[in-house]
Amino acid sequence: MKATFYNLDEDKRRRIETAAMEEFGTYGYERGSTDRIIRKSGISKGGLYEYIESKEDLFLHVVEIAYGALYDHITSGIRLGGGPPPDILKRVMAASSAALGFYLENPLNVRLIASLATINDPDAKAKAERVFGDQFLKLFGDSDFSKVRFEKKQVLELLRWLLVKTRNDFISELESCDDSAEVSKAYLADWEFILSVLSDGIYSKRGNPCSD
Repeated sequence: MKATFYNLDEDKRRRIETAAMEEFGTYGYERGSTDRIIRKSGISKGGLYEYIESKEDLFLHVVEIAYGALYDHITSGIRLGGGPPPDILKRVMAASSAALGFYLENPLNVRLIASLATINDPDAKAKAERVFGDQFLKLFGDSDFSKVRFEKKQVLELLRWLLVKTRNDFISELESCDDSAEVSKAYLADWEFILSVLSDGIYSKRGNPCSD
């Protein structure tokens, strides 16, 4: 984003960000239209490009906002629960539980995050995944892997994939079902099952001396 964007008054900046988040969350990156963002935010076309370098620039900006808000919420929830558990699987369960409130209360952010699975542009996809990866590692990278019998990188990649899949499945179910409590209950039950299966497979009594 250009420096002029951050010099805007907060209301105008928020209007642009909200319009962009709604647009990309609804239509995806490729089909997302800067013209619609301009109309929704109430600015001129020339005005928008005074603030952004490109459509991709704006897209990545709101992706960073969405992931930042999600992981701030998760971190705060875990902290209120006594802090992050050292064990990687227990930390994933704590994070998944903490994320539920955010999913239910922030549909714009969540819809945008879910839309990332449909990106075809390799450059934009790689950059968006990097934003997610940075937040993911910040939360899970310092977990205790001493009892894990596989390489830390392999386990993190598997958990990252599972987090994306279960989140997107949850969002899809939520959009097709009026009972958010039942969908949330099923989501947590799925995670309990997944982590129970994983705990039988990845742990070793001797631990993994190469886990760091």
